[in-house]
Amino acid sequence: MYALAEAGHQVYLAASRILIPDHPNMKILAGHNEKLTPRHIRMTVAKAASAMKFDAVHAMDAAAPFCVQICRVRKIKLIYDASRCFTGKFAQPISKRWKWFPNHYAAKERQLLRKADAVMVSQALLVSDLKSVYNDVEPVLMEDVPLQSLWPSRESGSAQLNQRLEEPASFLVVCCVDGASHSNLRKLLMAARKVIDTLPGVSVVFRGLSAEAAEPMAVSLDIGKRCCFLGPDEVELYLSALDIASAALFVPDAEKRYVSPELFTLLNSQAPVVHVQDAATDGMLSETNSVPVLLHTDSMAEGLLHVLQEPLFSLGLSTEARQLMADHYSLSSFKHKLRMLYHETLNKT
Repeated sequence: MYALAEAGHQVYLAASRILIPDHPNMKILAGHNEKLTPRHIRMTVAKAASAMKFDAVHAMDAAAPFCVQICRVRKIKLIYDASRCFTGKFAQPISKRWKWFPNHYAAKERQLLRKADAVMVSQALLVSDLKSVYNDVEPVLMEDVPLQSLWPSRESGSAQLNQRLEEPASFLVVCCVDGASHSNLRKLLMAARKVIDTLPGVSVVFRGLSAEAAEPMAVSLDIGKRCCFLGPDEVELYLSALDIASAALFVPDAEKRYVSPELFTLLNSQAPVVHVQDAATDGMLSETNSVPVLLHTDSMAEGLLHVLQEPLFSLGLSTEARQLMADHYSLSSFKHKLRMLYHETLNKT
C-alpha cells in the first residue's frame, strides 16, 4: 500500500492495527492502532465502495472472500494479496467454520481465485499451494521487503532502549519470536540467562513474546533488568534496537509453512542472525549468512555467544545477509513489480 501511495495513487485503508508510516496519499478509514472485527472491516469496505468510486480493491488474506461480491456489484477490480490457503491439503482456515464445512468453503476459495483480477503472493511455495486449490490461477510472485525500507528516516531509539533496560548494555541481542509456547518461553529466557552469565554486559530485547507472561519469569531468573519486551506496535523502537544490536536470534513458528516476514527485517540489519532451524527457511538461509541452532537452551546460547565473541565471523555473516536482501528483496524491485501488476490489471478488459 505504501508503494502505491508513493507512486501517486490515492489509497484508503481498512484493517486491524495498521502499522505503516503516514503518507499524504493514504487515508485510514478504520483500524489505526486498534483491532477490528471482520464484520467491522466488511461494513467499512462496503460503505466506502458505495460512497466513492474506486479503481481497485486490494484485499489481503481473510478480508478477500467478502470483497468478491462487493467488487462484482460495483464493477471494481479485485487484487487478492494471498498469504495462505484457506482450504485444501495445506489449509490454514480463517475460522472454525471453515473447518466444519470444508466443501462449502473450498468452493468459496475457488470462486475467490477465479474471480480475482490478479492474485499476488510473497512466497514461491504458496504459488503451488494455491494451484492445488484452483489449478487455473496464475499468482504473481512479489517477495516481502524488510521493515527498514518503510522507516528509513526513523530516529535512533537507543536512549529509550537504555531506559527500558534499566542497566546500560555493552552488547545488545534482539530476539524475534514468531509464535511461542510456554515451554519455548522458558527455553528462550534460560538461553538469555546463559549468555548474560557468560558476558555480563549483554542485554536482550524481545519481540513477539507476551510481556505479561515473560517479565515475571525474567525477574525470577534474575535477568529482569537486562530484558526488554516490545509490543507489536513498537516497530520503530524494534528497528532502532536492530540498528545497534550485536546479534539477533530468530525463532520461527514450527507450525507455519511459509517464511515469516520478520526474518527479512533481521537479515537486513547490521546484526548477525542466529536462527532456529526450520524447513520453511531451508532455501533461503545457509551457513554463509546465518548460524543455525536447535530449539534448545544450550544450542541457542552457544550460537549467540559464537557471533558475539567472534566479530570478524559475524561481519561476514551480516554482509552476506544484507547482500541477499539487496539482490532479491529490495523496496525498489517490489515497487516496480507492484506498479506493473496494477498497470496490467487496471488496463485489462
